[in-house]
Amino acid sequence: MGDFCAGETAVVNAAQAWLVENGGYDYNCMEFIDDAAHLPNATDAPATCASKVQGLQALRDAGRAGNMTVLYGDRTDSKGYDDATAAQAAAVFLLVRGDHWYLGLLSTSNALNATTAALMLTDYGAPLGNMTQAGATFTREYEGATVALDCDTFTASFTPK
Repeated sequence: MGDFCAGETAVVNAAQAWLVENGGYDYNCMEFIDDAAHLPNATDAPATCASKVQGLQALRDAGRAGNMTVLYGDRTDSKGYDDATAAQAAAVFLLVRGDHWYLGLLSTSNALNATTAALMLTDYGAPLGNMTQAGATFTREYEGATVALDCDTFTASFTPK
């Protein structure tokens, strides 16, 4: 049994190394960020919201979380996401996402309302750079839109190009 497990470990390690070398990422190696300590939400003061966005960027820049893997909330839990804040959740994700990314929105009903579904299905293209900050507003350019989050009002915008 020991030889089998050692061989299996070697194969898994080789497969993970190949994925990374070829631009992929092993889903099992991602760190999911889904807690109120890291994710800005509607109850945060503007400075706290801004600090959390900066913190998520720092995690991504440090190479943690698969270059920023975010599982943002659960509509059946108190993790800060609901249909009223779906735009803000999507904006935070788009502001800090890296090369390897995942945005998951959980629901026990396996259904999203139309507005939330549209946010999750819209393709803004590739990011054109990192986010920028002006005061408590964060912005990031994508091929198809400018994405912004204003922490003073906790509002998100997606301005098409």
